[in-house]
Amino acid sequence: MADNLQDMIGACNPELFGYVSALEFSYSRRLDVVCRGFSGWGTHFALRAISLQMRVLPANTHGSKTRLLIIFFGANDACVPGTDQYVSKDRFQDNLSYMVNYKALHEHNPNIRILLVGPPPICAHRSGDKDKENGRLPRRTAQRTREYAIAAKDAAQKLGVPYVDLWTTFMQEICWKEGDPLIGDLTEPRSKHLGELLPDGLHPSGEGYRVIFAALMESIHENFSELVPEALEFTIPPWDKLECPADLALVS
Repeated sequence: MADNLQDMIGACNPELFGYVSALEFSYSRRLDVVCRGFSGWGTHFALRAISLQMRVLPANTHGSKTRLLIIFFGANDACVPGTDQYVSKDRFQDNLSYMVNYKALHEHNPNIRILLVGPPPICAHRSGDKDKENGRLPRRTAQRTREYAIAAKDAAQKLGVPYVDLWTTFMQEICWKEGDPLIGDLTEPRSKHLGELLPDGLHPSGEGYRVIFAALMESIHENFSELVPEALEFTIPPWDKLECPADLALVS
């Protein structure tokens, strides 16, 4: 369950390296991957949908259960105060806690695994250009997004669930290190490399989604070894393991 960084526009786009599609390929015939990404959403919208019992989570059909839930928010919550997407950091953490501890989720599967994913960085130059095109003031800053990534990490630690730190992962990709000037901030020059990962300053490119996919799979291997693809059996046997006589006929 996530915001626009996991919606059908990018994460499943066949013209990009969509990380949801990559997950589907990795878990083919082992687990079904269900994408619930909603463009523009923050955690407050997600809680509203849950309270209205919208189908943001897969239904429990034919005995199936959600084995792993990836919660990926923060990019929109981090918008500047006064915008309709803004959520305060304290409320953001409370909302994440509510989702992780959501009663119906654990009734659905008491053994469900949960992975919390924080927002990647932004390029304020490029996201500001997009805001200007849409006739509005800048909605995001590089520093605020960093603060919300830290807030998500703190929430994960308090909740005792694994955290995927995309902010740090992306920044390491562009050779940034702690103490350096904040790449992506308006006080710094535009970064070509950051732009290659985030072409519009917010949404990842195919290369950016490769970074996300690799980080997710690394965390699954480290924290949920029983859920790595290689550890899961096919739900339907391979053809050479299935007893099926060549003269089998269906009888109605």
